[in-house]
Amino acid sequence: MSKKQKILGVYGACLAFLVLVVFCIIKDLAWVPLLVPVALITVCLYFFALKDVMLIIVFSVPLSVNLIGSEFGISIGIPDEIMLILFVLMFIFKMCFDGKIDKDIISHPVTICIFIVLFWMFVCSITSSMPIVSFKYLAARLWFVIPCYFVAIRIFKENQKNIIKYNWAYIIAFTIVIIYTIINHAMHGFSAKSGLWVMFPFFPEHTCYGAMLVFMIPFIVYYLLSSEYSLLKRMAALVLLVLFVIATYLSFTRAAWISAVMALLVALAFLLKIKFKYAVVIVTCLVGLFFAFEDQILITMQRNNTESSQNFVDHIKSMTNISSDASNLERINRWSCAIRMFEERPVVGWGPGTYQFVYAPFQRAREETIISTNAGDVGNCHSEYFGPLSEQGLPGLILVFALMISIFATGGRVYMHAKDRNDRHIVLFCMLAFVTYYTHGLMNNFLDIDKAAVPFWLYVAMIVSLDIKIRNIEKQNAERQSVDNKELDTADSKIDSSI
Repeated sequence: MSKKQKILGVYGACLAFLVLVVFCIIKDLAWVPLLVPVALITVCLYFFALKDVMLIIVFSVPLSVNLIGSEFGISIGIPDEIMLILFVLMFIFKMCFDGKIDKDIISHPVTICIFIVLFWMFVCSITSSMPIVSFKYLAARLWFVIPCYFVAIRIFKENQKNIIKYNWAYIIAFTIVIIYTIINHAMHGFSAKSGLWVMFPFFPEHTCYGAMLVFMIPFIVYYLLSSEYSLLKRMAALVLLVLFVIATYLSFTRAAWISAVMALLVALAFLLKIKFKYAVVIVTCLVGLFFAFEDQILITMQRNNTESSQNFVDHIKSMTNISSDASNLERINRWSCAIRMFEERPVVGWGPGTYQFVYAPFQRAREETIISTNAGDVGNCHSEYFGPLSEQGLPGLILVFALMISIFATGGRVYMHAKDRNDRHIVLFCMLAFVTYYTHGLMNNFLDIDKAAVPFWLYVAMIVSLDIKIRNIEKQNAERQSVDNKELDTADSKIDSSI
């Protein structure tokens, strides 16, 4: 463009803005022009600073509010999921012009597993009992996976410090939510009943809130114990750790407490350097003992009539109450429905995201509880395992375990092969976070909720980015060793020829 054309363009834009202002004043919409600068800044960020946009999205996740559509019960977070959708569109737009594909990312075992998971979700959406719901569910999974996994890996590869930065972005925003929740809880006397909803509107209910609290605690502990950071920063981490532990207790989320204990046991196994094969033997023995004494254990659980309450000890005891605790019995009801749904459609299931709309006819009167419903408006299957089984058949459940195994196998490889102690510590806190999530997944599932899906896929990206880093280092060392061997062979041949 010539100088004259640029000047005319500026005058034209100013004139158009003035016309918009006059029109909005006439229509009593004087606030609309104020959105123009915001829109321009947003467009510039998406075009020229996607990394900064991603950081803003991560910060906004805990503070976003979910809006639920009445037609299909599909919820969307405002503003984080809107920003994620725009991010995906911009990413696709740039890929069309750029065309660069990172082979290290595409060929990684975890990525291949994710591709298979998404492909099977697509197949199950085609055969779904409610295709519109399933394709919306698949679209939501894509706008979590593409930015928070594929793009995030690139960001973490460019600068490993971004791993720390992104964790802090989520934790700082989450801290604001925690303070709001505790204040709101205090206004209601810290009662157990109010503890179920005082985190609203930032979190839908207490189980997701509790799950994310324990999910982020391993990173805070890592930062607290790391000698790389100043004493002041570590003291700030200690304050946050105390706050997160108190918030976890006040969440009255029993599954979160169990998952925290499980992560602690795994951390102790790492500290004591217990070999993996011994850990497998111990777990196998515990599972064997459970099945060996299954009848006695079930009888004991059925005799337990301790209800969940504000009393900590009673709340712990109520975890095994399957005789009168409505929450536990409702989960058993939902899981039983999932198994019956699987038996009717064992291969492709009923379609991703459809459980809450189709499970009602599979309920049995003797299993229903005081909180049972046929309306499909009180949550889904409450399991990261039974849900995919009913919605995507047996292959769906297998793929859940395949993804979980690939994540832990990659993390274990990084931990064993990393020369940098900091890399080992980072991958350890990531794996401990996944221990809490997959343990919690026995009782709930949250990968369709932005609050959990964003940190989940970011942590997968962190592990994979570190693994790619180590693979490249090993490849370079192998190439260097190969060159050295060739030079040595050449030198030996010259010596032999001279002799």
